[in-house]
This record gives sequence, structure tokens and C-alpha cells, in this order.
Amino acid sequence: MKRPTAKTRPLLAGLLIALAPFSTAMAQGQAPCWFTPEQINQALGTRFGKGEPEAATSAGHGCYYRAADKSYLFVNTVRLDGAPPAMMRKLLGGGGKAVPIAGDPDNATTLETRADVPPFPDLAYERKGYLVLLSLPSMVPATTPRAQALRESRQWAEKMASKLPRVP
Repeated sequence: MKRPTAKTRPLLAGLLIALAPFSTAMAQGQAPCWFTPEQINQALGTRFGKGEPEAATSAGHGCYYRAADKSYLFVNTVRLDGAPPAMMRKLLGGGGKAVPIAGDPDNATTLETRADVPPFPDLAYERKGYLVLLSLPSMVPATTPRAQALRESRQWAEKMASKLPRVP
């Protein structure tokens, strides 16, 4: 096996950091579905069903909340275990830009997607040693003009930040 090079070391380190939270979270037996449908429905005004845990991955615990109109909320909870939150956001953000929500007590950010990815509502915040990511990928139609989609995505993310309870 080849030794890591200066070019591959950061990738390897990021992968190891991403895997460590998963093993710790699984060992602690944490439930991935933090919200009740009522909390989500009241906050977002859309009828979401009970959370469905996602098969465990190296990116933490995930949960889908689905609505009858095919929209869904995905919540991913990653234990930081000393990993820098900004690096984890970058690893899990798909190359988008994290835009801070001014004055947020949990360092919440919204995601401004890359130009080749249609904008969607995405919120990330740090709380009690976790990075919590909430995505509503189907709330802004992909056909919406980019500038308008970015505005609408940020509005949805700020709504999640202000109306959903913070977990854990």
C-alpha cells in the first residue's frame, strides 16, 4: 500500500474525522429523529410525518421527515469529537459557501450552493458537541431563477433556525 502524500493527507484526515463521530454516536445509541411531526408542522406550516431513521452512515445519524406532497426535511446530526466545526461544515456542505446567521447563539449558517447546484434551504449549527444539519431540498423548485431561489432558500433556513427547537 502506498503511503499518503502531502496531497492525500488532508483527505485522509477528513475521512478519519468524519468516521470518528459516527462510531462514537453509535456506541452511545443516540436516537437520530429529534423532532416530532407537530414541531415541524407548526414551525414550517407543512404536514410532515413521523421521522424515519436513515441507515447509519459515516456522516452521523440521519432522519427523514416526509410530507404528502413529496417534500421532505432531512436532519443529520454529527458528533464533532474535537473536529473543527467549520471543516465539518465544508466536508458535508458539498462545496457550497456557509453564510452566517447574524447573532445566532449556536453559530448557525445557511448554505449558498455552488453555481452548478440549484439552491435549497439548508441550515447548520453547533450545539453541545454536535453539528446539526437540516435540509429541505424540495422546497424551492429547481426551475426557480437562481437569485430568487437563493433568497427563498435563505428565508426557509432562517425560518427553521428561528422556529424549530434546537437539538440536541
